[in-house]
Amino acid sequence: MAVALANLAALILTGEPRIAFASAAMLGVAHTIWWLSTIAEVYTLSVAGLTAEVLLLVALIRRPHWLTFCGLALVSGPGSSIHDFALLPLPVYLALVVWLIATRRLPAWTLAPGAARYALGAGVFLVMIGPVAVQSGLIFAIKSSLFGGYQAQVLNTKTTWTYLKENAAISALGFVNILLSLAIVGW
Repeated sequence: MAVALANLAALILTGEPRIAFASAAMLGVAHTIWWLSTIAEVYTLSVAGLTAEVLLLVALIRRPHWLTFCGLALVSGPGSSIHDFALLPLPVYLALVVWLIATRRLPAWTLAPGAARYALGAGVFLVMIGPVAVQSGLIFAIKSSLFGGYQAQVLNTKTTWTYLKENAAISALGFVNILLSLAIVGW
């Protein structure tokens, strides 16, 4: 989570270092951030990866270069081994690169090394899911990798009062901190 907060500060750093520091510091004292960091590493790894991807995405938008795209693809790849959440920004990255190629800001061959870097980064996931795809078919492999045997729970097709009470209790554990004052100002 410390890496994610540092990435956030770097993203916000737009000529006013105090804003970047204050933003990272306020989140740094927020209970929920650190609570999520202790219950499952998947949350913090996902956020650290996503913030690193956003840093590279901003760099790619500001100064398009094929190596920046390859870096973005390489950083994005391991996310597929961590959580399915990492698949959500892929269409955005692909659309941006296609647009950069269409507007001649990137060469068309950029897609090939980018795909190779993504495959390298996603190697752990591909090694795990590859044999399942060969043995049981691609559709089964995709469904298995996304849901396992828990499709109803993953898609949350039914909400129960029990879950609502549990989530409310967990949310109530957060202590009041400096973020509350900003919520009041925002409101």
